[in-house]
Amino acid sequence: MAESEYENMTVEELEGILSERERRFVTEYEKDENCTLAAIRAGYNPGSKNRNASSIGSRLMRKKKIQAYRRALEREAKRTPGIDEDEVEKRILDIYERCMQSEPVYVWSSEEKVWKPSGQWKLDSKGALNALDMIVKYKGMFKEKGECEVRVESLENYLRRLDEEEKRAKQAKLER
Repeated sequence: MAESEYENMTVEELEGILSERERRFVTEYEKDENCTLAAIRAGYNPGSKNRNASSIGSRLMRKKKIQAYRRALEREAKRTPGIDEDEVEKRILDIYERCMQSEPVYVWSSEEKVWKPSGQWKLDSKGALNALDMIVKYKGMFKEKGECEVRVESLENYLRRLDEEEKRAKQAKLER
């Protein structure tokens, strides 16, 4: 089965093609992200000095169906009933708008025994700034000093990407 076919499959469909031990391996791996220990806890033979479990765990993590299953589980976990990313963003913006609404400040008039406007206005600046901070982080608008993006990919994908870039560069050179 091609890699792209796995990507469109649901958790249930992937569970149907994975063995019980492969599913257990993924569950165990999520606990501490240790392939060797996950393989042992999933029931694979540890071997001498855990060498067998280490190679099995490494091999399992390279399987396309295992990778697709992990991504499908991650997608499913992100889906909170009734709340998706757009809804979260909308709610944060609503909070920001409410916090930015100015309200008159009232003072008690002991002579007239009523609350009277003082001529001053207040808004929830702390709430507004917190909402803005959440939006900025969600959108990835600003980076802290020294903060950088880290992209992790498998050696196989890295080499494939380098090959593709080299082919494009050669094609572009030929077209000149």
